[in-house]
Amino acid sequence: MPPIRCRRLVLPAATALDAWDLASCDTRFVRRDPAGPGSRGGNWRPDTVEDVRDYVAGFPEVFGGIRVDGEVVVVALTSDLEEHLRGLQASVEHPELVRVERATYPLAKLEAAIRAIRHRLDGDPRHPERGGGPGMIRLKAPFAALAAELHAEYGDALKITVGHKPFPPDKIGYRQPAPVPSPTVMIPGLELTVTVDAATVLAGGELRGWVVFANRGSQRVQGTTGIITGGVRRADDAFLAGTYAGSVAFIAQTVSLEPGESEELRLIVGTDSCLPDTSYVVPSGRYEVIAAVPFSQIDTASRALPYVVARGTWITVRPS
Repeated sequence: MPPIRCRRLVLPAATALDAWDLASCDTRFVRRDPAGPGSRGGNWRPDTVEDVRDYVAGFPEVFGGIRVDGEVVVVALTSDLEEHLRGLQASVEHPELVRVERATYPLAKLEAAIRAIRHRLDGDPRHPERGGGPGMIRLKAPFAALAAELHAEYGDALKITVGHKPFPPDKIGYRQPAPVPSPTVMIPGLELTVTVDAATVLAGGELRGWVVFANRGSQRVQGTTGIITGGVRRADDAFLAGTYAGSVAFIAQTVSLEPGESEELRLIVGTDSCLPDTSYVVPSGRYEVIAAVPFSQIDTASRALPYVVARGTWITVRPS
């Protein structure tokens, strides 16, 4: 058999949620362009944010953070809210676009606490953390009990995510079930299957495997893949039960297969719950593995979201 031609382009690490939308565990290949820091969208003014940052830099002992709500810049402070509101409004060109709210912890104190938490978690042989950003900790799905300990100590000042979902459970909003993906492009001759390295996994854990590309047609098949992660569904369900919520290296691979050739690309399969309930891991049971694989060809429309689907392997999820 002639050698397979497979060119790899390794880009900076990306989150698997670029491929599996956090809000719905959707299988669309999405790119995120947030409207602003902590934003809910809207026409916020960068100059207002910069003026606010200049002001609060002089009050680290009370400053709790900045978020943007539409056009309004909201500043969290632990004390003297009315006094600081007057100071902030005097510091910006549009005082009507600034408001204040009470913070539980000063940001500097919270960041010090998060550094201490991360130092502690780094020494945990279970490796429960999946990273995070300012004022937040992201934990792997099986560690809801650890999240409960942190929430009991820091309350809402510390934002905690467990798997796909916020913690505690009462912060989980309604979500639509994520439908089982169907391919958005049909490529004559291309057949995809899934293999995994183990037949069982603990709930909230992950499996390594492969997506096998096989050219069963009479013409060469060529395309470029993106992030390849897999999810799981229960028998008879038309929606996904879980997907992978961690970060993966973004590796774009150009695959070229002559008739009769095949190639295997590495796959990571997650069992972090994306069910429309308050679960953080999928329930124990039998699940089908499904991978939605981005696959762009030369003639793919620039606005299309092309992917093909590999499925068919079944695994058993056991209680964690």
